[in-house]
Amino acid sequence: MDPAIELAQRKKLEAIREKLDGQRVAELLARLKDAALGTQNLMPLFIECVESDITLGEICDVLRGVPAPVLGGWGEYVAGGF
Repeated sequence: MDPAIELAQRKKLEAIREKLDGQRVAELLARLKDAALGTQNLMPLFIECVESDITLGEICDVLRGVPAPVLGGWGEYVAGGF
């Protein structure tokens, strides 16, 4: 990767992180977890999280922490896992 591009991307990420409202992020991730534990449509919360600059990794971390119900559940793809 071109070092200039990497530096520019790092600066953009730093600017995003500086403006994040930690309390809002925590609130949205808690709402996401509560919704994932139930039967709510998660898409509106996914959109709200992304629009609030919450990363896909942070969203997936929350979902990985949701216990799997009897059939299915949140997890990660494993090749040949069926």
